[in-house]
Amino acid sequence: MDSFVYCWTDRATAKLYVGLHKGRTDDGYVCSSKHMLKAYEARPSDFSREILTVNTYDVCRTFEAAIIRAMFAQNVPCYNLNVAGAIRYTEEIREKISRTHKNKTISEAHRAAIREWNANKRSPASQETKDKIRQKKLGVKRAPFSEEWKARIAAGMKKRVNPPEFGLAITTRQLGSKRGPLTEAHKDKLRQANTGKKHTVETIAKLKEAKATVSDDTRKKLSEAKKAYWAKKKGASDAP
Repeated sequence: MDSFVYCWTDRATAKLYVGLHKGRTDDGYVCSSKHMLKAYEARPSDFSREILTVNTYDVCRTFEAAIIRAMFAQNVPCYNLNVAGAIRYTEEIREKISRTHKNKTISEAHRAAIREWNANKRSPASQETKDKIRQKKLGVKRAPFSEEWKARIAAGMKKRVNPPEFGLAITTRQLGSKRGPLTEAHKDKLRQANTGKKHTVETIAKLKEAKATVSDDTRKKLSEAKKAYWAKKKGASDAP
C-alpha cells in the first residue's frame, strides 16, 4: 500500500482533478499538472482534496485511468488533459496548437528530412489500421474549404515543381497495367457519390476561361501525346 489516488475539487469553477501519487497521504504533495497547480497556488482556499483509494502503485494506476476515462466520456469539467499517455484535445489546446502553426514555415532541409523518413523509415499501415481509418471516415462530410485555405493550397501548388523523372515514373508504372472491370458495388458507390453534384457557376466560368486560353499549338501537343500514350499502352497490353 505505497500509493493513493486523490481527487481535487475546485469549488470556484466546479472542475475536478484526479491524480495518482506514490507516497504518504500527508507528505504535502499537490499534483503533477502545471495548470492545475497554477490555479491551486493562486487560490488554495477554493480547493479541497479527497483520497479515493490507497493501494499498490499498479492498482492505483489502473483505478486512476478508469476514473479519468469516465470523466472524459461524460464531459465532466476537469483539469485532467490526458490519461495513460492519450491527450485530451480541449478547445483551449486546439486553439494553442492552431496559433503555434499559423504562419509557420518549414525549411527545405526539414521538408527533405520528412520525405526521407516517409520514404524509407515509416512503417506502412497495417490492413487493420487502414480498415479502422476507413470505418471512422464513413459518412463523415468534410466542411467546405474557406477562401483563405483555397488560396493557400493554390499558392502551394504553384510553387511545386516535379522533377522530369516524376512524370516518366508514372507513365512507366501505368504502361502495361490492366484495370479490372468495376464491380457493381464500386459502380454504386461512384453513382451515389456523384448524384446531385453540379459545378458552381464560378467553376464553370473558370473552366471556360481555362479552355479558351489554350493555344492551338498546345491543343495539338496534347492530342499527339494522348494518342502516343494509348498507342504505347495498347502495344504493351498486346505483348505476350
